Amino acid sequence: SEAFQWFKKGADKYDKRNYRWLGIMYYNSEGVTKNYSEAFKWYQRAADNGDTDSYFWLGKMYRNGEGVTRDHYQAIKCFKKAAKNGSSISMYCIAEIYRYGGINVSQNYDEALKWYQKAIDAGDSDARREKESLERVISQSSSVNTYSSSNSYSSSSNSSRKSSGVGGMAAGAFIGGFLGGSIGELIGGWIGNNLSKD
Repeated sequence: SEAFQWFKKGADKYDKRNYRWLGIMYYNSEGVTKNYSEAFKWYQRAADNGDTDSYFWLGKMYRNGEGVTRDHYQAIKCFKKAAKNGSSISMYCIAEIYRYGGINVSQNYDEALKWYQKAIDAGDSDARREKESLERVISQSSSVNTYSSSNSYSSSSNSSRKSSGVGGMAAGAFIGGFLGGSIGELIGGWIGNNLSKD
């Protein structure tokens, strides 16, 4: 198309903005056949020449595996470079990757919350909703873990008391048998009952 040829001429003159626009045209199939590999090449060239907005697109392509091997670690690196220039959507994308984890990136709720907040501060309206959603997930998970730990402690305590009870009766029987007679039976029974109490 005429627009594509115009941007291509601009790119031939080493205009970094035209590099990015060529990337956008190849990515979105605007006036030219969609080609993710070409899009990535032009975005990378733009970024290498100081066009920080292109880092968002590179991050997106790394995240989705478009024109390049999918790699969430590399996606975060690109998104962070765009975020330094105030890109709220890049901050949001970083939060999403940390929230769910991905290729070469472990799930990290603390980092996700931090980047959601950065996106909120930068004016991203979706980030507030997602941050609140994640906070509810964390709260519910914490409640489940607390309940599970409490039940585990209770079961352990009951088991210990039962073991003590059995041990107490055994000790009482042994001493009663050793002493013999009614006195031995009386003393052994007293020891067994007291050691068997909770």
